[in-house]
Amino acid sequence: GVTTLTVVPFVVLNVSPTLVLILPAAFVSGVATELFGVVWTTTIMTHVPRAHLSRMFAFDFLGGMCLTPVGFALAPALIARYSAETVMLQCSVVIVGACLMVLASPAVRGVTRVD
Repeated sequence: GVTTLTVVPFVVLNVSPTLVLILPAAFVSGVATELFGVVWTTTIMTHVPRAHLSRMFAFDFLGGMCLTPVGFALAPALIARYSAETVMLQCSVVIVGACLMVLASPAVRGVTRVD
């Protein structure tokens, strides 16, 4: 889906780290992230029973925001052991792979609009 576009800045930084390419890459990534956020929140609000919304958003926040420092903590060690280019490329592969695995799920592809 659109979330795979978040890897564009990583790829640009590896291929040609110039400002003229990084700026549009970051813009595309930002738009993709916001589009995903709108669709994700709308899906949760329409498919999760009202009584469970608080818990659902708490788990969503835990996975999406609270675990970010773990990545920040691991990044310097990984970059020191390998290289920034290798780590960014591996992150890109992980992001694209995760997106493809989610899209491969019939339950995700079968989500329909609730009126």
